[in-house]
Amino acid sequence: MLWEIKPETEEEILAVNDLLLKMREEKQRQELIQTCTKAISLHVSKTVDKIGLEETKRIIREINRELREKTED
Repeated sequence: MLWEIKPETEEEILAVNDLLLKMREEKQRQELIQTCTKAISLHVSKTVDKIGLEETKRIIREINRELREKTED
């Protein structure tokens, strides 16, 4: 069911526009996260094929450690 609500004031128009922009930005951000997740997963898979699971795990643990250190700063 769709409702048609017409803004009554300029403040309402600005609020609706702001909400739409935020929704669109969040959608773009989620799409970017999904794209990056797929790219990282693909690279990890290729790395496992090239150098093996154990070495790949070691590399990922090191990257994880570096990321934790960056967030602690």
